Amino acid sequence: MSKFTGIGSNFYTGVVEDRHDPLYLGRVRVRVYGLHTDDKILIPTPDLPWSDVLMSVSSPALSGLGMSPHGLVEGSTVMGFFRDEEDMQDFVVMGSLFGRPSGFYKIPNNDPSKKISRSADEGFNDPRRGTRSDYNSSIDKPQNGRNFTLIGALDTAPRGRPSLSALVDGMGTTITNVDQGVRYPRDIYTDNQLSDVNENAITGTGATYPNSHITKHEGTSVKEPTRESVSPSYPFNKMIETEGGHVLELDDTPNAERIHLYHRTGSRIEFLRDGDMTMKVANNNYEIILKDKKVLIAGSADIELSNGNYNINAYKGSSDDGGSIKLTAHSGNIDLTTTNPDNAVRIKGKVSLNGTKYD
Repeated sequence: MSKFTGIGSNFYTGVVEDRHDPLYLGRVRVRVYGLHTDDKILIPTPDLPWSDVLMSVSSPALSGLGMSPHGLVEGSTVMGFFRDEEDMQDFVVMGSLFGRPSGFYKIPNNDPSKKISRSADEGFNDPRRGTRSDYNSSIDKPQNGRNFTLIGALDTAPRGRPSLSALVDGMGTTITNVDQGVRYPRDIYTDNQLSDVNENAITGTGATYPNSHITKHEGTSVKEPTRESVSPSYPFNKMIETEGGHVLELDDTPNAERIHLYHRTGSRIEFLRDGDMTMKVANNNYEIILKDKKVLIAGSADIELSNGNYNINAYKGSSDDGGSIKLTAHSGNIDLTTTNPDNAVRIKGKVSLNGTKYD
């Protein structure tokens, strides 16, 4: 009788080359170091077997609960094991590994003069082409016997970080997207051989994304606060950035603790060190409340409309006593002022004044 002796040293690393699982099970195609060649004439990406991904215990991976799918992309370096130790066809991804990528994926015999640049035509690289039709003339082209060809292409990939232009002129934010997604690893990381850890989780300077896109806006009386206390420091800033450019930061940097939720368009919510909160909406803002709303402000409130009108409409609807607008000052005056002498405070309808004195 065969006896299970454990998986021994059955651990391998590899590179994800495809994540478009036709069964939507979160599987990926992995080219495994030491087992698969980088010669795609021998093993094209579509001929790699599908591998399951082991999810964290914090994600049930059941009935749509938890995080789904995983966050792996083409080019991710992963580690895992083979469930079928002898045949080595059933690979399970256990996790991904950080690195410091360069523009070269291979240096034969450690000879710098022979280093080979990254290319979709070589294994252990992101194989995606500009368009899906580009595969027809590539090494990964559809062939008889291949059930699942490559479908991921840069023109249908997330666009990444856009360019933004936003002024306090009532026109909102202009969003300029690039024409297509990018191949991984990103050029900014390979050109400078940066760590795969997000730059903003290491230094968080004003030149790092999304800080480089955050502009302080000011009106006449209402001004966006400064972010002088923002100074994330490795390894305390836990950061998530998606392919489209959305960012979530949970920053535990001593004396600079904060939470930051950033949308790629520049809309964001940030809680700073002292509990101050900034909420910015890049374009239109809608708030829908289907019952009552209560607001308690312990200090003062300033509302500035830089380009537009302020309209309050109260309708009776189906209520018994709705349709009224009440302004009450318990210990002070109610002032209505127009600064233009050619304009006036206008009242339409009946006027009822109930007081003891007038000026």
